[in-house]
Amino acid sequence: GKVDADRVHRYLLEHPGARAEDMSAALGTDSAGLRPALKELRANGRARTEGQARATRYYAQAAD
Repeated sequence: GKVDADRVHRYLLEHPGARAEDMSAALGTDSAGLRPALKELRANGRARTEGQARATRYYAQAAD
């Protein structure tokens, strides 16, 4: 199911550089359930990415 953006943000604070597949496994969802939360976090400046495709890593950051 869909996961909450705050929950994903907390996970990223504890696991900087996590990949989407790591996050979905840890949070008990799949990439489709994770995608809306990641999109929201990136849109509001609470997460940034490095890399592309399956090698993309996510990092939490403070909102502006």
